[in-house]
Amino acid sequence: MTGSVPPGSPRAPVLLVVGANGGCGSSLLAGALALAWSRGGVSTWLVELDLGRGDRADAWGLGSTRTLDDLAGVVAELDARHLEHAAHVGPAGVRLVGAPSGPAAVDAWGGEAIRRLVTCARAASGEGGRVVLDAGAGLTGAALAASAEADTVLIACGPTVAAARRARRIVEALDAVG
Repeated sequence: MTGSVPPGSPRAPVLLVVGANGGCGSSLLAGALALAWSRGGVSTWLVELDLGRGDRADAWGLGSTRTLDDLAGVVAELDARHLEHAAHVGPAGVRLVGAPSGPAAVDAWGGEAIRRLVTCARAASGEGGRVVLDAGAGLTGAALAASAEADTVLIACGPTVAAARRARRIVEALDAVG
């Protein structure tokens, strides 16, 4: 499934945003890009892959009643319709799929499930749409799996030498897996 889109599916670009370190603004950047595209009239999805700490729904005042928790039981047959039901419509029409609220649901989101989630988000956004994946800080398993499906990876990096070194390690790890 890596890098693939089912035949006949619309191919919306997918941008993965990863932070080199916590607090560098990767989630803020992912949200801002999603908002900008949506305000420009583009069908935009924002999927939180910061599985342990994602809080975009709360930050946007949407509550956390629907999250990846709701999709954990249907991972094997996940499709665009499931995402539509689990999404919040946020500011400017951004469709947000929030991070799980507890550790039990995190376990359902292994590599294959994340790749399927990204493929479904791409299909749900439709032709001409965009998908932004907020991976939070570091190259977690979810971020690494999502990178296999993403068209572009954007690494947010704080203005320190240590952060630049962490960003370089992320680039090297991504290069190592192709």
